[in-house]
Amino acid sequence: MKFIIFIIILTISCSNNYNSLNEVEKERFKLSKFNGNLESKDKLFSITPNELRNFISNSKNNYHLIIFYTYWCPSSKLFIKKNLNKVLSFNNTSFYLINPDDWIEKYNYLSFLSKSEINFNTYSIDISSNEKEYNIHDKIKFFLDDFLNQNNEYGGFPLIILIDKDFNILYNQTVLCYENEICEINTKVFNDDLLKILNK
Repeated sequence: MKFIIFIIILTISCSNNYNSLNEVEKERFKLSKFNGNLESKDKLFSITPNELRNFISNSKNNYHLIIFYTYWCPSSKLFIKKNLNKVLSFNNTSFYLINPDDWIEKYNYLSFLSKSEINFNTYSIDISSNEKEYNIHDKIKFFLDDFLNQNNEYGGFPLIILIDKDFNILYNQTVLCYENEICEINTKVFNDDLLKILNK
């Protein structure tokens, strides 16, 4: 059964064009919009820059931590494993876990979320209103430039951005976490830096 599903996904990925799918395939790979239902069984939603802006504008928290990651990046996976519980404990801070991959990766992300025991809402970037095709790094830049209404440079994964309620960037850093020793050092710096900001 797993082999059959793999073949189906492999066949679909050759086109990488959602509009070329039949209706059954479209429904299978569709990423829904978050409708405010926190009890939803879905834990992966699509999100546009404007939707993220609205989430933050309507939040009661003063700080908003955005982590861009991928399920296939060793540094992302190790960072999340070592830091997720810590960042979720930050006071007065909303948390957004966002990936830049396309719909074709939906089930890989759902599998990663399940294995990582992540049971809160996460998001995939949606810039479908722009017809140009982007690689994942350009996709993040387009998303953030639109979201923050400014032009900035961003690094690799995991990319950590902390903003305040007025959308000022307080922290913008790629935290390298590709092996345990390096991850421990960079994680401590990351946590210390963020706590200094959050505790001001």
